[in-house]
Amino acid sequence: DVCFVVDPMLATGGSAVAAIDMLKKGGATQILYLGLIAAPVVITVAVAALGGVRFPRWFMLTAQAIYTLGFVFAWWLFYQSYFVIGALCPWCLLITVTTTLVFMSMSRVNILDGNFGAGITRALTPALSWWVDVWVSVLIIAALAAAVIFRYL
Repeated sequence: DVCFVVDPMLATGGSAVAAIDMLKKGGATQILYLGLIAAPVVITVAVAALGGVRFPRWFMLTAQAIYTLGFVFAWWLFYQSYFVIGALCPWCLLITVTTTLVFMSMSRVNILDGNFGAGITRALTPALSWWVDVWVSVLIIAALAAAVIFRYL
């Protein structure tokens, strides 16, 4: 059997090492590690953007593509926890919520800055002026909370 260690964020690696040690003590021989290291980059970009830094289009589109993968991965992990394993951890829920918020925020910035192209900016700016993206984020997080409450409370 193969054991997967899935860590949505790697800072020092301490939690990953501890999890792998625990699996080895339990007799695991095949251990695969899958983790993301995107959080420090996102924090750096956010702080720089708050300071007024404007990044080139190629950089923002690359960041969007990578964070889209992170967004899909976070929701896949939630799906696995909720439907396959049947147990949730607060850390996993936090990662799912924060990844969703950052993904939606990054998408908003890229749309408003025209990084997806002028046509998409023209088409979606009216919706963004009504804060549709914020309401979609609220609905997604509310659905997540309702699913957790429905299943575990």
